[in-house]
Amino acid sequence: MTKAFAAVESRDSRLSITSPESRMRWLVVPLCWLALAAPASARPPGRLSAKPIRLRIEGYVGAKPADLVSEADWRVRCNGNVYEFHVAHLSVLVGDVGPMDIVAEVRPYPTAFTLHGTPEHLGVFTNAKAGQRLVLTGTTRSGSRRLALSQAEVIPEPHTRKPAKSD
Repeated sequence: MTKAFAAVESRDSRLSITSPESRMRWLVVPLCWLALAAPASARPPGRLSAKPIRLRIEGYVGAKPADLVSEADWRVRCNGNVYEFHVAHLSVLVGDVGPMDIVAEVRPYPTAFTLHGTPEHLGVFTNAKAGQRLVLTGTTRSGSRRLALSQAEVIPEPHTRKPAKSD
């Protein structure tokens, strides 16, 4: 065998995937890329997303109705005053979190949210009478505890079925 041919043959064997060094390189390089990319996409458990979260909240301002089993009991700031707000139902309309993630995020704070919005939307909240069911729709972000209202309205009570009288 000539020297030139032997040099090419030995160089080719080093580049072969079957050699242990090359196999290790083929495995290590993609794993390094995955390890570097993974933390950027993963979020720690229990943390809400930094993306906007759109909520629909049904509840009552003031005294809690006797028959209500609330999902959360919050203190909410609106126009400089703090109100008791009893959440009858909380829905996440847009966002990658669940309703109980929202409840858990605001639980440690004395005031769950500060409401922002148009005077009409804030007026619906501040002028609600005891026992009136409200629906608030708004947007928040993780950690801000600010709820920007896009809709606020008083809705009639859901119909409750009365038991039939037996004669």
